[in-house]
Amino acid sequence: MDYDNQTRVFSGTFRTLSLPVLVIMSPKQEAQALATVTWDNAFSNIVREPFQTSGRVIWSQMALALNTKFESITDEKLFPLKNAGGEHKDYVTWIQFCKEKLPERSFTFWEWFFAIMKLTKEHCQSIWKAGSIVGFISKPKADEILRQSPVDGITLAVTSKQYSVLMLKPWTPRDRGLADRIHDIPFLLRVYPTNRARNDACGEFYRERQIQVRGNFIL
Repeated sequence: MDYDNQTRVFSGTFRTLSLPVLVIMSPKQEAQALATVTWDNAFSNIVREPFQTSGRVIWSQMALALNTKFESITDEKLFPLKNAGGEHKDYVTWIQFCKEKLPERSFTFWEWFFAIMKLTKEHCQSIWKAGSIVGFISKPKADEILRQSPVDGITLAVTSKQYSVLMLKPWTPRDRGLADRIHDIPFLLRVYPTNRARNDACGEFYRERQIQVRGNFIL
């Protein structure tokens, strides 16, 4: 990107690197466009033709790039950079990243990751940052926590089989946020992992419910 600048001492044309820019024609193209921008921004060389990048990267590089994006929303990392034996050496290809469907799933890895970022940012960000959401956890670990709880409990979880489902009838997410939904269920008493009473943990995120009247009906 070139730009002109002038001061009292000198003037000139300066050149700097900018993030890649893609133009989309439909919201349905947003996920794939962001996949291209993410890959290009994270794994390209400075001296190269636009959008010329390696076709594969080491998993630790991929995890770092994805953690950077997710950490900007929740202040938490999502993927480990290393395992017990040291650095991950497995490679991830561009095809595996955003083109190839996950095993026994109808969507790609990137479609899943894009959807959880969108879900977290739009519906869970504030309550997550407040420490009232565990984050990503395995099913066995969740079962263990429930068994050890002194009172009966339930989990509110993102499904791994569908990447765009968020539904608690009869309200839409715009009408009732996550904290409001917890408040609406009277037998939900405490919030893990803080073990705080639900009103203490989520009260600051409750929204005043707007009563709508249509004819002789209150909605």
